[in-house]
Amino acid sequence: KLEGAGLLTTMRLAVANAARSLESVDYINAHGPSDVFIDQMETRMIKNAFGPHAYHIPITSIKGATGNPMGCGGVHQFISTALTIQKSVIPPTTNFETPGEDCDLDYVPGKPRMNRVRCALINSHGFGRGNVCMVLEPVL
Repeated sequence: KLEGAGLLTTMRLAVANAARSLESVDYINAHGPSDVFIDQMETRMIKNAFGPHAYHIPITSIKGATGNPMGCGGVHQFISTALTIQKSVIPPTTNFETPGEDCDLDYVPGKPRMNRVRCALINSHGFGRGNVCMVLEPVL
């Protein structure tokens, strides 16, 4: 059994249900709780879902700045992503210093990045293997 298969399926379905292609996603707000196993699994599933495009997507996690708010994490991620889209500034993954094994994607370390985001994906999952992914886009 593929560990993380539920997250993989949920990411693909969220993008498909938004009538977007995987290649249109240009920012991911990751669950990223700074747990070695979960971070590696999420990275593998992003690579599996997006293929080579995964290496061109800025990925951040708000939890490095806020800690893990548990049940409120998805709300924090939604607000953070909405502000990212509104301000065209991708926040850094705060306190990110050394990537774990196989965590070789663009995690936006150090400082914010000016970047217009047209299609963002939020990954949120919790205990009991519940997965929620949401696609956000600017209102034109």
